[in-house]
Amino acid sequence: MGHGRCIRKITDLSQWQIALIWFRIFFAPMRFLIFFFVFLYAFSRCNAQSIEGTVSDAQTGEPLPFVALFFDNTAIATETDSVGKFVFQKLPSGDYTLVVRFVGYEVFSQKVSIKNNAPLSLKISLKADPKQLNEVRVTAKRDTKWLKNFRVFEREFLGEGEAAKSCKILNPWVLAFEMENGTLKAKSSASLEIDNQYLGYKIYYTLQYFSYDGAQVGFGGYAQFDPYLSHDPIQKKQWQTNRENAYQTSDLYFFRSLIKQQHSQFEAFLDKAGEDPTRRSPYFHQNQSKKLQKIALDDLVDTVN
Repeated sequence: MGHGRCIRKITDLSQWQIALIWFRIFFAPMRFLIFFFVFLYAFSRCNAQSIEGTVSDAQTGEPLPFVALFFDNTAIATETDSVGKFVFQKLPSGDYTLVVRFVGYEVFSQKVSIKNNAPLSLKISLKADPKQLNEVRVTAKRDTKWLKNFRVFEREFLGEGEAAKSCKILNPWVLAFEMENGTLKAKSSASLEIDNQYLGYKIYYTLQYFSYDGAQVGFGGYAQFDPYLSHDPIQKKQWQTNRENAYQTSDLYFFRSLIKQQHSQFEAFLDKAGEDPTRRSPYFHQNQSKKLQKIALDDLVDTVN
């Protein structure tokens, strides 16, 4: 992978919390919790527009009723009516990913640009998914091998730390695992339902791929956020605090700080020549003294630009 870069906040030296590989920040202690929520937090701060359209079967042209549509990494969702029509109202302006999910069909995604005072109309066609139709039936019985693989998946997918402990996969039985050349791979027959008590959301995650080779993990998919409601003012305040903290320890916040030249709370380090980024210690200070060299953030800004 060549040289990687790691960024840490000066105010927290207890562990290496943020690793930036090829300018991609990755949060080990609370991987899933923050990685997706960052975009949701930013999404909620924009102006409002609208989108309407239809969803139909790609082969027959028949409208598809009650199809789920949502913007990836947001709490904005809707579904088609009985004649396949849908509408989103009061949407934030910007560039986002619209995801369409329906049982028996391939997951559809499309980049959508929402501009001021410019309503958007879409015609979406879904293709039947023969693999999904022939999926192995899910059973409640799982063997010890599956359970061992699930524990690995849970750790690598959700991350570790106190925040991750507040996050739980509610329907793990939809997952299937296989080992391929020493790499654990996972697929899901339905969206993962994740109870995120740390941020106050139930998350529906459409897993597209997952792989873990014992050193590096990679996964991708689409996340829909459903906010929890609470009449407890203390709980509501705690969720809001956690959400703001999640944003302020995100890659989006970091890069915005660089652009605004308000990055005094960050330090940047580069792997020393010959060091393998995949073999770092989980403890920042060990890496700082043996494997990393400090670089100026102004140099990092020049590189990003």
